[in-house]
Amino acid sequence: MQKKWNIKYDCRGLETGEIIDIILADRGVEDITALLYPTDECLVPFEEMKNIGRASKIILDGIENNKKFLIYYDTDQDGVASGTIAYRWLRKNGANVSWTINKGKEHGIAKANSNIFEDVDILWIVDSIETQMYPYENALNAGVENIVISDHHLCSRSMQKQMERTGRITLVSSAVDYPNPDAAGAVVTWKLCAYMDWLNLEDYSDDLIDLAAVGCIADMTSVSVESLENRYICHIGFNNQVNPAIKKINGSYDFNSQAVAFGIATLTNAANRTNENEKAVELFLEDDSKRINTLVNELKNCKEYQNFEIADIMPMLEEQAKSQMDKKCMFFFVETENEVAGLTANKLLEKYSRPVFVLKNRITVNEKTGEVEKMEYTGSCRAIGVKNFKEYVDKTSLVGCAGHELAFGVWMDATVLEDFQNALEDALKDVQFVQETTVDIQIDQEQITDDLIRQLKMLNRISGQGWPQISVMVSGITDYEVGQMSGGRHLKLIADEGKLLYIKWNFNGSSEQFNGPVSVIGTLDKGYFGRNYYRQLIMSDFKVDNLEDL
Repeated sequence: MQKKWNIKYDCRGLETGEIIDIILADRGVEDITALLYPTDECLVPFEEMKNIGRASKIILDGIENNKKFLIYYDTDQDGVASGTIAYRWLRKNGANVSWTINKGKEHGIAKANSNIFEDVDILWIVDSIETQMYPYENALNAGVENIVISDHHLCSRSMQKQMERTGRITLVSSAVDYPNPDAAGAVVTWKLCAYMDWLNLEDYSDDLIDLAAVGCIADMTSVSVESLENRYICHIGFNNQVNPAIKKINGSYDFNSQAVAFGIATLTNAANRTNENEKAVELFLEDDSKRINTLVNELKNCKEYQNFEIADIMPMLEEQAKSQMDKKCMFFFVETENEVAGLTANKLLEKYSRPVFVLKNRITVNEKTGEVEKMEYTGSCRAIGVKNFKEYVDKTSLVGCAGHELAFGVWMDATVLEDFQNALEDALKDVQFVQETTVDIQIDQEQITDDLIRQLKMLNRISGQGWPQISVMVSGITDYEVGQMSGGRHLKLIADEGKLLYIKWNFNGSSEQFNGPVSVIGTLDKGYFGRNYYRQLIMSDFKVDNLEDL
């Protein structure tokens, strides 16, 4: 597949200050102080969040009257952070509270056993919303007096009205007429707790804002210059690391967006994929350091187990690939109880450089007759080479899919698989896949100074949707040595007399390909390996000009 790097600005030969000015102007930053150090003036007033007063009264009255609360967690990192905020706040305020969470990646209460709602007075659901009323009605019929939902997903006006008509369901959501619709579930939950603190002249929610920051980054909600409330919560949260689990996971590393995306969230995601969601919840609720250490190690084992499982099935998938090398996109079939389709698809995408589907068979059996009622394929798709592969899938009208343009879940009736494959191949027959990457700046190796790294790290500290990390290209690197780290798992190119490392994490290629000038793109960093300090560029991609071809 052809690689095309689109360089926004050629900054070779410029001073550090000039480079920073170019980046800020390109991203529309007029006030760098407001960007880097947002104040509480960036918070949207509490009263702008619909039903926050009603929800607060239900919760505060419930605490005063010793009502029994149940926190219903969502399973992703935003959901775990949201539930932990709600649970810790209630526990701090003396509430009678328990919690529950679904298995795997199941969202919402639709499949919940109604028995769990018996003896529950107030059900607080975080970070999920139903599209139909019957799950809520089931909970109310089981004896729940009031349901409070703190969420950020879209909810139809019809559903909102049906909730209101019950008089017992209160939705507090950033998706309902709120000036910051990009607020994550953890942000909404934190603001609800902060509002109740304000009513009670308390400030316990201050010690929960680190969890709100984690949810914001993990759920990829916007942290652009237009989303200053989210940036404020991340800024304060990153500076106020209180949760013992967050402290343990981060260790001596900076608490920032990278720490959330590649450290904290990966453990919760591993729990999702290995059906160990309870351990993720316990981790963020725990205060005992020994128990935290145990839970972190257990979740790391979950992560290793999922990686082992993927490594174990890769030879089988590589065998499946042999008959598809002439196809525009590839289909792989796995048999596993764990939710590793997405991770497996990422591995296959990197290996085969074309859209891939990783599917498993799901059979629905009639419990009374034992007959098969339905056979489906469900799984994940990952793609590169086009701007919106999901659009091609949607246009077939043969399958269901949900997610992002190049990474989404998919499901289909087993009978349409062959038709779907043929429809995609036909739609893509004249498409030339090009892997396009936009790079902020191009510089020379000599410009990678401690000062430039420091300033870029400040700009990258709060990064994600709407404010991607600032990417750098360096071309024509010739004076380098090839090395390995972690037993060959990671690649490093050692340059500038051993003072600069170009690092490619989880490198799957061969070091033998580095036999000529190298061009790289990635993000700048610095730090120690052992006792030695290095300037670093963490590679997202590279090109090698083979000397034999020059």
